[in-house]
Amino acid sequence: MKLRYNTSIFNSLLQNINPVTIAIDDLGILIGDEHASIEIIKVCNPFCGPCAKAHPDLEEIVKKK
Repeated sequence: MKLRYNTSIFNSLLQNINPVTIAIDDLGILIGDEHASIEIIKVCNPFCGPCAKAHPDLEEIVKKK
């Protein structure tokens, strides 16, 4: 749990990820600015509790832009 909620570890891992290189057109729902320099792609199951709980957090991130 210490690793899971450690923001410095999360940010470090986030800086080292590879961007998605395949076309994501017509995949999912777009929320926010389609021309943003940073995109968050959420892959989820609509019947999954943790996935459903993530939606409000993602909407807050979009509002803070």
